[in-house]
Formats: sequence, C-alpha cells, structure tokens
Amino acid sequence: MSEAIRCFLAVEVSESVRAAAARLADNLRKGIQFTKAHPAWVKMENQHFTVVFLGNQTPAQIEHIQSALSDLPQRIAPFAVEVAGLGVFPNERSPRVLWVGVRRGREAFGALYEQVTGRLVPLGFQPESRPFHPHLTLARIKSFRGIAEMMDVVRSHKEYSCGSFTASGLTLFRSQLHPDGAIYTVLAQWPFGAPSAH
Repeated sequence: MSEAIRCFLAVEVSESVRAAAARLADNLRKGIQFTKAHPAWVKMENQHFTVVFLGNQTPAQIEHIQSALSDLPQRIAPFAVEVAGLGVFPNERSPRVLWVGVRRGREAFGALYEQVTGRLVPLGFQPESRPFHPHLTLARIKSFRGIAEMMDVVRSHKEYSCGSFTASGLTLFRSQLHPDGAIYTVLAQWPFGAPSAH
C-alpha cells in the first residue's frame, strides 16, 4: 500500500513579513509571560498562508491534484497582501489559535481559494464548512488558564502590521510532524501568471 503523505497548498510570504511576524510574536511572548497563559508558539521560519489543507494523500492522489491545478495559477495575477490585525479562533472566550490576518488582499485570497477548491472538488475533496480566512498562525493555545490576561495583551497589539508582500505563486507542501514542530518540504510550485508582455 502506498504511503500517505500529509500535505497542503499555501502561499509563501516574504522574508520581511516573516521577520515582522517574528518580532510581533516576540512582543506578545514578552507580555504574555507575565500572565498564567502558556501558548505554544509556532516556528517563524514555517510561516505561510494555507489555502487548502489536503490531509493525507497517496502519491497517486497527489499526481491528480498537481494535474488538476497545473494551468490554474497561470490564470491568476500576482496580488498585493498587507499582513495586519491580530485575532483568535474560534472566539476570545475560548481561543485555540492566535493569528495575524490580512488587511489588504483578502478578496484576492478568497478568489484564489474558490478557484483552487473548484478544481479539487471533482477529485473528491470536501471544502471546509467554515468560511476561508487567510492568516498566519502565531501560537496554539492548549489551556484556558490565564486567558483573560492573555487576551488583554493580544488586544494591545491588535492593529500591528507586519508589512506587505506580493503573493506570487501557489506551493504544494508536504508536512511531516515531529515533536519539535512540523517540517515542510516543497512538492510542487506554480508561479502566478505574469502580466502579458504585449
């Protein structure tokens, strides 16, 4: 039987945005350390915008996914994204994920998600029932201890901007889970279509 490969489709971010997200996480960590909350911080070098989490796929299924998406990114123009605004999933009373979102480029991300899922549904992919919400995960919250104090720190950084970058392509990543964090390997990359030369 073929080995299952855990994978997802994502838009990669620039080094400057990644560095700004690391500074934001550092500032939050410094404030939150004085509360009783202990979020698990995500490695900053792994930051990306997940478009679709595909879960476990066989090599044959991955080939079908690559084939289904092969011409799509050429039809999508690169788009500007401003990474800004802190929030939590699912809500502030019982947060599980702390994230920084998108202030500019949300509609373009939404259109990308719709087009990608439109290609995957015929392969049997089930889109999530929740609306698509582009974000970079900063931390995961395992316990609600000290959550009110933690949320005060989060709110004090709510409008923080990590700057802007140009979303220039779609990447298929393999995700291998390890005790000290996930390791991501690029399986395929599709640049978004360049503006026509004429």
